[in-house]
Amino acid sequence: MRSFGKAWAIGVALVVAFAILGEVVVILGDYVFHRLGLNRTVVLGALWIFPLAASFVATRYSQDRKLLAGLSFLLIVPLIATSVHLLTGALGANVDFTGITGGRVVFGIYLALNGLVVVIGTILGLLPAGGSSEKV
Repeated sequence: MRSFGKAWAIGVALVVAFAILGEVVVILGDYVFHRLGLNRTVVLGALWIFPLAASFVATRYSQDRKLLAGLSFLLIVPLIATSVHLLTGALGANVDFTGITGGRVVFGIYLALNGLVVVIGTILGLLPAGGSSEKV
């Protein structure tokens, strides 16, 4: 972590928040979201901004190895999200995929869905910052 610095740590914090909030949204029923005037599917989709932001922040603000810092979230997101999912099931929540076999399924789903999101965030982080390049 030392070579990536604070930007990478912020990215990991975003991923942990993504995993925990994702599990909370899944545990809460559609009824709760209906009462709040929200669509549960839209909320779950919006949560995918977290891994995108994590890879963007890690890429944009790392001092060195920018590409590696961003792409490291290709494996970090599925590992953390699967761990939170398994922990949620172990704590007694009703989850779809349980045990080691279920963990492999969840890991595969997160790996597949996460790939595009992290690559987009990394590419956006590598783009030059907007604004004027002239000094005032």
